[in-house]
Amino acid sequence: EHPEILQFHHKDKKDKSFTIGNTKKNPTKAIKEEIEKCFLLCPNCHFLLHFKEKNKGIIK
Repeated sequence: EHPEILQFHHKDKKDKSFTIGNTKKNPTKAIKEEIEKCFLLCPNCHFLLHFKEKNKGIIK
């Protein structure tokens, strides 16, 4: 319903070169390459994914 709030999540944080939101310092080609390493999530799902990653083994 509101695509403007979708967030990029890196498939593998080891491959992350920079945060997509900090694009002013990066050329368009680099931004496109970084986006290829990501998938889109709504803010709630993005938060839950990080929460579960940080609390692995504690929360099931």
